[in-house]
Amino acid sequence: MRLSARFLDMRGHGMAGQEILRRVTRFAKVLAPAALITVLPAIASPAAAGLTTSPGTPQPVDVVILADESGSMLTYPNEITGMQQAATQIVDAEWSGESRMAIYGFGGAPPGGRLASAAIDQYCGLTTLSSPGARATLDQCAADIKGRTKAQGWNTDFAAALQQAYETLAASRAAGHLPLVFFMTDGQLDEGPDSPYVAKGAGDPLGLAGDKAAQALITEPNGLLARLKSIGAEIWPVGFGQADTNELKLFAGGGAQSSCPAGSGTNPQATIIAPTVLGAQETQGIQSGLIKAFAEASCAVPGGPGWSPLPAASSAPKIVTISPLATTATFIVDKGAPGVIVTYKDPAGHEFSDTSSSGQGASAVGGVLTGGQQTGQADQSVLETLLVDNPLPGPWTVTFTDPSGGPATEVGLSVIWQGNVYLEFTDQQVGDPGQRYTLAVQPVVRSARVPASALAGFTGRFTVTWPGGQRVSRPARLNTSAGTPASGDFTAQVLVPPGLRGTATAVFTGAAPGVQGQADTSFPVRPGGELSVTLDNTSGRTVPPGGTLQISGTVDTNGQPGTSIVFALAGLSNGVNASLASPFGAVRVPSGRLPITLTIDFAKTARLGEALGTIQWAPAGQDSAPSDWLSAASLEVTIAYPGTPLVQQAWFLSVLSVAFAAAIGVVVLLLLRQRQDREEARVHAGQAALGAPPRFTIPGRSGPSFTIPGRSGPRPPTGRNAAKGRSSATPSQTRTTSGTGRSARWGWRLPWR
Repeated sequence: MRLSARFLDMRGHGMAGQEILRRVTRFAKVLAPAALITVLPAIASPAAAGLTTSPGTPQPVDVVILADESGSMLTYPNEITGMQQAATQIVDAEWSGESRMAIYGFGGAPPGGRLASAAIDQYCGLTTLSSPGARATLDQCAADIKGRTKAQGWNTDFAAALQQAYETLAASRAAGHLPLVFFMTDGQLDEGPDSPYVAKGAGDPLGLAGDKAAQALITEPNGLLARLKSIGAEIWPVGFGQADTNELKLFAGGGAQSSCPAGSGTNPQATIIAPTVLGAQETQGIQSGLIKAFAEASCAVPGGPGWSPLPAASSAPKIVTISPLATTATFIVDKGAPGVIVTYKDPAGHEFSDTSSSGQGASAVGGVLTGGQQTGQADQSVLETLLVDNPLPGPWTVTFTDPSGGPATEVGLSVIWQGNVYLEFTDQQVGDPGQRYTLAVQPVVRSARVPASALAGFTGRFTVTWPGGQRVSRPARLNTSAGTPASGDFTAQVLVPPGLRGTATAVFTGAAPGVQGQADTSFPVRPGGELSVTLDNTSGRTVPPGGTLQISGTVDTNGQPGTSIVFALAGLSNGVNASLASPFGAVRVPSGRLPITLTIDFAKTARLGEALGTIQWAPAGQDSAPSDWLSAASLEVTIAYPGTPLVQQAWFLSVLSVAFAAAIGVVVLLLLRQRQDREEARVHAGQAALGAPPRFTIPGRSGPSFTIPGRSGPRPPTGRNAAKGRSSATPSQTRTTSGTGRSARWGWRLPWR
């Protein structure tokens, strides 16, 4: 991993462009294959309120892969396969668009030959990885690696191989490109009788003179190792079979050494696969060895479960854990057979299979898939790579499935991850000569403050240069005090030398495996310490989009005369649109302590989630001196919509409306029931006052008899019924059905009771 420069947005600032670059540029290192580490500086101006930062560009690498094709390789074809697949995986793992890669094979000069170049097979010259087509070309070059015939030259010319690497890297040097050489061999230096480094006809049938001459070309003070070192090229050998371990260690130590910060990456070293490892295990060892070398050369963290058997018609899950500090991860897969299906699942349960058309579905886990079965149909590739930005930390499950019931095979998984850490100085004041000054740096990953629990293994150091050039260095201490604003910060205290006045600079350098960073700042040193600004902690507070945040604090002149200061916001996390609403302009501070309240407005379009930044201050009238801007406090809030009150939620209003309508209906029904009860009570009361009504029988009918309420005796027939001797009844009369004793009225009745 390499650092990339990151610059503050200084729009509206009066500084000259060169001064801006001088003060905010951060050192850069190559990032390969994963994302860059960037550093967030802590310099800003009032005009920079609401400023944002933009990511830097990954610094690319130039890679030369050297593959041994000498005669011994024909005896063990698994070694050729291992080199082919290892080179392919490196091509697919490196993803910086400006990076370049070349692939060469090497053996020895052919019989009767006297040119060192005849020992080299060029498969791909230095090719820029700027397009899928370029990667496909390099993949084909990797697949073309093969053993040489006797006529081509079976010997092993290490000098010719290193000469080719040097010429390739030196002839086309690009600013900022880190040169890397990956050297794969199964043997040792063996020039044979046709060495180009001795005179023809010198009488050297065993090639001993040629070996000695080639060795001198490699190791002499101005030899090939020294030349490669002079251009910054690191050499990472991978030895297998009967490889000369001492020779490969010499190569690793003779080239440039690692420029990774302490705690991240390692110096070049030889990876040795024991001669007793043969067959498929040797193929796997070569792949794993080159991937490990590539990761370490890139200051990244290699890992993964490695290899395991996949029985026919079965599945084999593999679990790998991704660190909370990782912001990119590369999953490198060997499926063993083309028909094997690979499924990726992140810790949240999102998953996709590599059988999706054109790799669609990889976005479910935030990745980009290359190689393998990304066309929906099985192809001949057994290698694939999943590149994931901001992978969820925790256990990832990669499952290999054989749906065809083919023969058992071996499947492999390797992972390379790196972290993208932002660092900013916080809680700065004016240095008081003779007093202690506290330095504090806050790490941030994925726009979120890093908890102390995730920083195990991260080490850092502060270096302060005082006015006049005196320098002091102190190791940083991780503050793990629960409940304090500085929890998770790196801090150190330094004693300000007496009698100083001017500007001091502080640099923090930190690293962990796969993670590295550097940040710097400046602060004034004046007798008396002058002003100190203390603001309340904002951690844990929530602000809605379009809302405001008020922060209380105090300004203390520490016994000095009154003055004026200004405030500003700096380093807001991406997508957070905020501005300092008040105090606007200079604030007059009388001698003594002054309570102060800052108001920050957040735009309605502000990104939801954690909002991080720095609240800064400086003496008024010094806008042209950014070194006088100090960090008063960290801004650490969450932007989120407040919970909607129950009475404003749609579902609650719907339920309330239904309940109200139901209540009205019940009231209406109760009123109707009461009306019926009163009517029935009135009728029954009338019947009781008249006594039991007599019964009349209709002659010739055996059906029910009728009673006439309100009458105590029989009513004589009238009208047409008189002639027939029938009783007369009107529709208003109540009928009683004999044998039931229930009364019936014209009309309807509520169903209960």
